[in-house]
Amino acid sequence: MVNKIVITGLGMINPLGHTCLEVYNAYQDKVNSINQGISHYDPTNHFEKKEINRLDSFSQYAIVAANEAIEQAKLSDYEGSMEEISVIIGAAGNGADQFLQENHELLIERGPKRISPYYSSAAMINSPPAEIALKNGFQGPSAAVLAGEASGLLALGQAVNYIQNGSCTIAIAGGTQGDISLLTETGYEKSAIISEYPHHPLNPGAGAVVIETEKEARRRGAEPIGEVISFSMSTVSDEAEVKEAVIDALAEANIETHMVDLIGVAEETDVVTSIFKQDVEILSLKESMGNTLAASGVNQVILSLLSLKETGKKEAIGLVNCIDPAGHFGCLIIKVV
Repeated sequence: MVNKIVITGLGMINPLGHTCLEVYNAYQDKVNSINQGISHYDPTNHFEKKEINRLDSFSQYAIVAANEAIEQAKLSDYEGSMEEISVIIGAAGNGADQFLQENHELLIERGPKRISPYYSSAAMINSPPAEIALKNGFQGPSAAVLAGEASGLLALGQAVNYIQNGSCTIAIAGGTQGDISLLTETGYEKSAIISEYPHHPLNPGAGAVVIETEKEARRRGAEPIGEVISFSMSTVSDEAEVKEAVIDALAEANIETHMVDLIGVAEETDVVTSIFKQDVEILSLKESMGNTLAASGVNQVILSLLSLKETGKKEAIGLVNCIDPAGHFGCLIIKVV
């Protein structure tokens, strides 16, 4: 990479916990929360009543995760140009799932006058990045990435590209999935798209990271947690192409397979691990929390980074990849610093 890009902030909320530390500890303790949703979540702890009324859970969770990452990265008191900070958040496609269904039921049962005045803004797929940017005064490019389960990881990759091409120097990136409606749950259950359902049921959650140039992190006094070595994305149609995409990502990063200490994988586990001859740790969150859709990839990145740091190995390397049923594939290689 032309500019060394470091990770300075992490944030998560999902069935395993409301913060990165809670999620990581629960994962380490082998807590299984695949059927619980996000328990004990109280929006009044994070938002004013008016905000709660106009924000669907997919925006709320994204904001909560982003706030944790922003605080850790020391961005809450940022004194530089707000035009240097971007927000890119991935969504799975159903966006404001509950909000849409509830308002549709109101329309049918009680007529158009009962529809929320916030319907248009709350239902937009780009509501999470817009809300995060507006709440914090960030004025750099903001966008939503829509690529199913790969959305969060591809959003992080897009943020890397933004920094690389000079569009910004800091970015908040991640993925979010709101509360699962009965309509969406039934649709996925009846579809062959997600073959492991209901063994890995759908669940809500969000993850966010702050990435920035190493130069900017040093200027601000932010502490790097990890480094993004490389990112690649492609469209794949079979296992051979998945394998080829991972090999290409390793080559682009100038990384040999024996240098990889951990693989964070959401799908195609056997295909990816077949590339590696040595014993390598496999991290897969679906066994613990089910399928968090757009949040899956970024959750894998965060947990992989925390797991690598726990080993105490200097410059430990992790490879995180995610694929959605349509073939959108992303591969991110990170290193502990």
